[in-house]
Amino acid sequence: GGLTLITKPFFSWAKRLVKTVRDAFTKDSIDRNPHDCFARSEKSVMSDKTLRTDFILLCKKHSEVESLDSINKAYEIIVPKVCHARFGSVFRQWKAENVIKHENVALRTKLKAGADKKRKSVESATVTPGLATAKKARNEEAESDVAEANVNIENMTC
Repeated sequence: GGLTLITKPFFSWAKRLVKTVRDAFTKDSIDRNPHDCFARSEKSVMSDKTLRTDFILLCKKHSEVESLDSINKAYEIIVPKVCHARFGSVFRQWKAENVIKHENVALRTKLKAGADKKRKSVESATVTPGLATAKKARNEEAESDVAEANVNIENMTC
């Protein structure tokens, strides 16, 4: 992120915007409605008529922009950015308090890894008898080849 300096005429408006955003989205908002808390909170901030009207009046008074469309486009860019910045900060705090980590691994990741490990052990345990016999025979043959090679190495003279 970057640092944005607010000009003096817009400063009190920007403070009101930040307060409105702070009040609209809290950790309780996430607890009450986790599926669409971001959208609801942003919608409530964006629909604040006083904030929009004051922004338009400030822009007309302190800038050379006369077009209402341009002012509204600027508002539609600035306000969501402020919302997303604050929402992200609150969400990180909420996540730190509510998402349990085990051994520096998130719980979901650990559960998934455990399930994969369990599935693999079940798959290896359910070997058909024909395959098990063939595997055992290959192992016995390999062991006898190794033993024979060891005897040949011992009998070699240098």
